[in-house]
Amino acid sequence: MKLDQVKSKFGKLRWYYDLPGKELGIHAFDFLGSRSIRMFPEGEKDSLESMIAECVKKYEAKSRTICEHCGTDNAELCNEPPVFRWISTLCPSCKEERIVLYNKKVEEHERYKEKILNLKKKADSSD
Repeated sequence: MKLDQVKSKFGKLRWYYDLPGKELGIHAFDFLGSRSIRMFPEGEKDSLESMIAECVKKYEAKSRTICEHCGTDNAELCNEPPVFRWISTLCPSCKEERIVLYNKKVEEHERYKEKILNLKKKADSSD
């Protein structure tokens, strides 16, 4: 087996591989949301090829419910902008942590922006 890629795509695990003599040009058509079309090297029932394909399918499906941060199995896809620029798979606790962290960064950015504006006003008034 030649492993081409393992990655997160649209918040889910994607495992792209080829088997000798059964190389695929295209592995998948992935769409935003729950739909995708996956291609796997074909083999006889109970062959190594079919066992590998079943294993990959199983863990790709399982990745939709496992938190990518803490590993608990009650996760869901999160993609609410602007907090989540990419689709993430997070449990409620990790999702809330991410939202709190985002809000802190926004507040910090606003404080720095205000400081800069005040410094600019001070500089303009001293001219």
